[in-house]
Amino acid sequence: MDTINIGVLTLSDRASSGIYEDKATAEIERVLNSYIKNDIIYHKELIPD
Repeated sequence: MDTINIGVLTLSDRASSGIYEDKATAEIERVLNSYIKNDIIYHKELIPD
Protein backbone atom coordinates (compact mmCIF):
# COMPACT_ATOMS: atom_id res chain seq x y z
CA MET A 1 0.00 0.00 0.00
CA ASP A 2 1.08 3.55 -0.62
CA THR A 3 2.06 5.86 2.20
CA ILE A 4 -0.38 8.71 2.77
CA ASN A 5 0.66 12.23 3.83
CA ILE A 6 -1.88 13.95 6.07
CA GLY A 7 -1.68 17.48 7.46
CA VAL A 8 -3.22 18.13 10.87
CA LEU A 9 -3.67 21.77 11.83
CA THR A 10 -4.74 22.24 15.45
CA LEU A 11 -5.72 25.64 16.82
CA SER A 12 -5.52 26.39 20.54
CA ASP A 13 -4.19 29.47 22.31
CA ARG A 14 -3.45 27.66 25.57
CA ALA A 15 -2.00 24.46 24.15
CA SER A 16 0.21 26.37 21.71
CA SER A 17 1.60 28.47 24.57
CA GLY A 18 2.24 25.40 26.76
CA ILE A 19 -0.46 26.04 29.37
CA TYR A 20 -1.79 22.53 28.81
CA GLU A 21 -1.08 19.51 26.65
CA ASP A 22 -2.55 19.31 23.16
CA LYS A 23 -4.69 16.16 23.28
CA ALA A 24 -6.73 16.93 20.17
CA THR A 25 -3.97 16.13 17.68
CA ALA A 26 -3.33 12.71 19.20
CA GLU A 27 -7.06 11.95 19.10
CA ILE A 28 -7.28 12.97 15.44
CA GLU A 29 -4.37 10.62 14.66
CA ARG A 30 -5.97 7.79 16.65
CA VAL A 31 -9.26 8.09 14.75
CA LEU A 32 -7.59 8.34 11.34
CA ASN A 33 -5.36 5.35 12.11
CA SER A 34 -8.43 3.29 12.97
CA TYR A 35 -9.96 3.96 9.53
CA ILE A 36 -6.91 4.12 7.25
CA LYS A 37 -4.84 0.97 6.86
CA ASN A 38 -2.05 2.56 4.80
CA ASP A 39 1.09 3.87 6.44
CA ILE A 40 0.58 7.53 7.31
CA ILE A 41 3.05 10.37 7.62
CA TYR A 42 1.53 13.14 9.73
CA HIS A 43 2.57 16.75 9.22
CA LYS A 44 1.39 18.53 12.36
CA GLU A 45 1.13 22.18 13.30
CA LEU A 46 -0.23 23.63 16.54
CA ILE A 47 -1.00 27.33 16.38
CA PRO A 48 -2.92 29.87 18.48
CA ASP A 49 -6.47 30.64 17.38
